[in-house]
Amino acid sequence: MNTDKLNNWISIAANLGVLIGIIFLILEIRLNTETMQADAYDARTNAILDTHLMVTESENLQAALAKINWDSGFCNPSKELIDNLSEQERIVVKAFLTASWRRFDSQYSQYNRGTLSSVPFFSQTLPAMRDFHTWLDLFEVRTGRGSQILQEFQQQLEGIECR
Repeated sequence: MNTDKLNNWISIAANLGVLIGIIFLILEIRLNTETMQADAYDARTNAILDTHLMVTESENLQAALAKINWDSGFCNPSKELIDNLSEQERIVVKAFLTASWRRFDSQYSQYNRGTLSSVPFFSQTLPAMRDFHTWLDLFEVRTGRGSQILQEFQQQLEGIECR
């Protein structure tokens, strides 16, 4: 009889140990997820900063963006403005757009993996992707799945105006 009680207590202790282990595992997974999201946010911020640095450090890019009326004509790019660019300016703007698109594509991948929450993706990344896409088409930047991504989220983009 004592061995039965002892076996029951050992079984209860073992089950309790397993339960405590599962609780610690859940906490560890949550902490790891939060760390991954923080790392993804930092990477996203650094990519945005790098894009801004590209503009501020390149006089050629600044001149080309000014020539195509980047700030005020962003939502309605004009093919005529692009025709006024020199070949060097076209190359610089195309490189800028390609780098920007790679950043958007990375953020889309982060969103799909769950490391970028839906709030910044839907409020910032997705509208910017849509707004840039017209420019990408004009400069013939290959975006791969860019059009597919925008079609996938067409409903979420309705009612969001160009910046």
